[in-house]
Amino acid sequence: MEDTERDDIGNGENTDADTNGAHNENSTEITKHTEKDGPMTVIKEEEEERPFTSNKRLPSQNGRPSFLRTPGGDPSADDRSHFNENNEKNIQNQNVKADILITELREEDNEKESKSDTESDIDEQEISLRNVAPYEPPDDDDDDGWDTDLEIEEDSKTPHDPTYRTQYTKLCEQLGVVPVSYFTRHMVDKVIIMRSHGLGVQGTRAIARVLRDVISLEKLDLEGNWMEGEGGKALSKTLEENEYIHDVSMAKNKLGSQGAYYVAKMLLVNTNLRKLNISGNEFQNKDAAGLADAMEKNTTLRELNLSHNFFGEEAGEVLGPAIGANEYLDVLDLSWNNIRRRGAVAVAKGLAENVILKTCNLSWNGFGPEGGAAIADAIANNSSLLELDISGNRLTCDVAVKIGKALKKNETLTVLKMGNNPISTSGCIAIVTDLSNSEGSVLSHIDLSEIPVEFEFLKIVEELKQKRKIEILHGPILSSGNTAEDIGKRAVDPRRKKDPLLVLQEHVVINDSRLVSMLQKYDVDHSLSVSADDFVAVLEELQVPFDRKQLQLIVDKLDKTENGRINYGKFVENASRATPQVPVV
Repeated sequence: MEDTERDDIGNGENTDADTNGAHNENSTEITKHTEKDGPMTVIKEEEEERPFTSNKRLPSQNGRPSFLRTPGGDPSADDRSHFNENNEKNIQNQNVKADILITELREEDNEKESKSDTESDIDEQEISLRNVAPYEPPDDDDDDGWDTDLEIEEDSKTPHDPTYRTQYTKLCEQLGVVPVSYFTRHMVDKVIIMRSHGLGVQGTRAIARVLRDVISLEKLDLEGNWMEGEGGKALSKTLEENEYIHDVSMAKNKLGSQGAYYVAKMLLVNTNLRKLNISGNEFQNKDAAGLADAMEKNTTLRELNLSHNFFGEEAGEVLGPAIGANEYLDVLDLSWNNIRRRGAVAVAKGLAENVILKTCNLSWNGFGPEGGAAIADAIANNSSLLELDISGNRLTCDVAVKIGKALKKNETLTVLKMGNNPISTSGCIAIVTDLSNSEGSVLSHIDLSEIPVEFEFLKIVEELKQKRKIEILHGPILSSGNTAEDIGKRAVDPRRKKDPLLVLQEHVVINDSRLVSMLQKYDVDHSLSVSADDFVAVLEELQVPFDRKQLQLIVDKLDKTENGRINYGKFVENASRATPQVPVV
């Protein structure tokens, strides 16, 4: 440690300890070492000898010690501002020498009432963030002179470098970072993509300072560069002045609350940015207010990605009204947050009130039944949304029923993604049934991935496809129905998805039950069996999607007696038992 640091601590001339009177007779030897003094100096100090206990766990109830720090010299006015009135009184009560810095443990007053057992057991994670103050810049934060320490004085004899490489090199030298070769080569291009280059704070500051003057750049992607709050501040300041960049990604940069503050501030003045990705930056509930204000007042931004952050219920309550008030955003991504309960309802309400948004991603937030019901209402009332993703939100079968009814009223939504939700086969059937009965719906793609379905669902889907063009994705096909006794039965083995016999069974039950009646025409003796050639002729007439190789496999499997005839009665019986709710005639 340098002498200056020791002098600040131990060489104060006027301390409160000087006025505290004589020392006690019982004293403890305390050692102090400085490079200037050379050998160890032993100084007598009062109070009993206390064992060093920094490695011990401090108690949390009565008798909990508190740290008390006594400064050496006479603190300045700025230093005194860091000590409250109680600490100053405690400092005066300590009998210490003027050149000693003492850190001691003082037992709290035993007369204070202890916290109740109930209060002590409160989980810190359940403490509301509503009372946490949003980020505020320090008083000495000079916005007007934010880059004064990065100004480069150009030599009058040195010609101006239109490529900005000279300026960038000098800035990196000044900041103590290595210039990024990619940026050096492409800094005047229209598109710069520098993902995971490890820029850090100083590297980002250097790039931001150069880009302030570049007029050719249109798209900038700095994802995953660990720029943190200070780097986010520098880049946001650049975007306040640069009027040419319209597409920016600052994703996965640990911007935190400080970065959120300056990004929101930038959005209030920037008039050219069209697309902004600030996902994965550890934004908290307290950061939502500034971003919500920017959403309401910015009139040029068209795409905003806030996914993979730490927004919770309270953030949803703040962002919801901003979504409803915004009249310019086309695309909004709030996926992979933790927006639930009241926050989910507020976001859904804002979606219902929005009249301009085209694409909204709310997946993986855990909306639950309450938020799902609000989403159903938003679908029914929104008249602008084209694509909606509500996958992975713990939506139930009842929510699926409500969404199905809402889809009958919606005449604009074309893509709906709601996979990975426990809506059951009944919920899937309710949705496609309402779509089949809807005359105004224009839905062309519905994603029910990872949700099991049954043959009845597939039959309704085939009927729906006959009416209009629509693509429907779904999970595994259950080999049983949807009754109480079917719960727990295994679904169709995924390895059998390409089994020709299974494909035939699905085709017969779902798409064309005329197979039996057509086979009966070839069954002259009413033995419920036909020749292999007749069976193949019927399948080809019905246009079952088989090639010759698959047809031969089916014939071989169905001709168990190897007499050249196929017992179609047994096959129909098996198909009927697998899907009792769909009669085969």
